[in-house]
Amino acid sequence: MYFNSKDQSCVIFERNYKSQHLQLQPHIELAVVTSNDTIIRSVIVFAEGLFEGESHVVHPPPSKLSNTIKVPLFPQKDTPVELNVKVFVGQVSSTQYHVFEASRPLPRFSLYIPCSVDIQPRPIGTVTFNLSERLDRLKSWIDDSFMYAPGDDAVTTPTLSVAYLSLRTNSPLLMTMDPAQSGKTTLHTDDMDLAGDIIQSLATYLGIEDLEVVAEFPKHMEELRSVLSQVDEYHKVRQRLTAEMADNSGVIRNLVVRAEDARMINDMTNMKKAYMQLYDLNKDIVTGYKIRSNNHMELLECLKIVNQAIQKAGKLRVGRPKAKVISGCRTAIKNKEVETLFKIMRSGAN
Repeated sequence: MYFNSKDQSCVIFERNYKSQHLQLQPHIELAVVTSNDTIIRSVIVFAEGLFEGESHVVHPPPSKLSNTIKVPLFPQKDTPVELNVKVFVGQVSSTQYHVFEASRPLPRFSLYIPCSVDIQPRPIGTVTFNLSERLDRLKSWIDDSFMYAPGDDAVTTPTLSVAYLSLRTNSPLLMTMDPAQSGKTTLHTDDMDLAGDIIQSLATYLGIEDLEVVAEFPKHMEELRSVLSQVDEYHKVRQRLTAEMADNSGVIRNLVVRAEDARMINDMTNMKKAYMQLYDLNKDIVTGYKIRSNNHMELLECLKIVNQAIQKAGKLRVGRPKAKVISGCRTAIKNKEVETLFKIMRSGAN
């Protein structure tokens, strides 16, 4: 931001991705600069979800006051953020300061920088769909959603081919569109969450109500297949432990009756023997309960991962196709139809 203390005008300028502090993780720098010899005493930035406590204050010591303050921003998620900034500006000897205020949106995909469209290794995950929109509309969405324009080797006419690199994960994102092929658009990324965020952002910007896609995420599918295999094993262990617990319950009843009968006839030897067996059996039941409890917690974690995968698959669609995919996936899980599940997640077809 540039502030002029005379006419109280301000201009937002591009945030800088490269920090002079190498120990910091990749981030955006919000630079606040005055256009004359005034100094900035303090900067307050309000942004929901960006800071702990929703605000951040920069208050340099008197020995380091200048006309520039840089505020590092660390977006943890690809969500649009509204920055509300208050800046205290005055002379070096001032005891009272002018307060300038400005509000600007932080682009949703601000932690992505342009890279070569020929970047290697190329992502193996893809999402393909058709957009009945003009190419200029897609370019406008890119300008609105990303901090920087596409790189020098990007193609923007008559087709579109752009590439960005995530500073958060160091993974590439490539996007292509060919209006000559019914607006065929392809996203290349190995991050299923990112693909879903891109599609939801596009749908909102372009006003798309229903969108069907074909999604290919081999890594995610292999991980999901492994988790589903673990779910089956946990279910088998749970059934076995439940059956053992039922059997032990019957044995406990018999031992209690036997011990009580021995007590009634003053047969202390058999009574002690029955209670010793009860004691040992009780230890086995407690051990079995701990195993069953751990198994249950691990099963819940796996089911949580499965549910997240279904939600990710739904997020790749918009409107009715989204609801159809989520419903179909849950039905396939209920019927233990793994291949049907993968087919629905891929193409939305049952």
